[in-house]
Amino acid sequence: MDQSVPRQSLFREPPGGGADPPEAAAPNLLDQIVGVFTAPVPLFRQLAEAPRWGWALLTSMAFTLAMMLIWAGRVDADALLRPLLERNPKVAKELIGQAIELQGRLLPVLASLGVLLGQPAVSLFMALLLWLVGRAAPGPGGNPSYRQALSAAVVPGLVSLPKALLVGWLCLASPVHGMKPDAISPLSLGVLFQSGHGKPDALLTGFDLFVVANLVLVYLAARHIMGLRPGAALVGTGAGAALLAGLQIMSG
Repeated sequence: MDQSVPRQSLFREPPGGGADPPEAAAPNLLDQIVGVFTAPVPLFRQLAEAPRWGWALLTSMAFTLAMMLIWAGRVDADALLRPLLERNPKVAKELIGQAIELQGRLLPVLASLGVLLGQPAVSLFMALLLWLVGRAAPGPGGNPSYRQALSAAVVPGLVSLPKALLVGWLCLASPVHGMKPDAISPLSLGVLFQSGHGKPDALLTGFDLFVVANLVLVYLAARHIMGLRPGAALVGTGAGAALLAGLQIMSG
């Protein structure tokens, strides 16, 4: 007697199994902005499955660029640049006025280039540091991808969007004199502590509540996006903090 063998279609999965699991939904930009303030760990777990960072970087750059252009239009170029040029032995005293006039005109261009070139470069380098730490000390899930490292480096920066709005508003609402943007933030450590020395003061001025919150979120992102263990996440965050500190000291 003929025994019929059940046949299965080549184009249709059998009921109840064999189908690939649905891909994780990537959080959109609004989800990321809301998530870093309200629920960062669930957000980062989503990004671990579906890394996204491009729109976050562009948004951070747009806010920072707007703030810098407002600042460049309001700052007193003479008060900003004269002390720096007078301390520079390579600049002749009789040429300081001309240098201030030229650099004052170029200030919006230089500020824009600092954002458009500098911010992506810092983000990429911070992601590289996190990725190298992840490769050297991978978590239980194995080696993280560079896309995960980029998400961990970039998305936490969305927490600083209110700082750009605050500093931009303060530039419009009150005289800027010769202050740099970091010095305008009322939450800067430089407002509370002054050592009287240029480099330490520049470092204190560059760190405020938003920078601290950003670093805390980078640590959480390294843990939950990249799957790093606490010690490795702390090393990666410390490397990022050292990078920011070095840039701040050089710019001071």
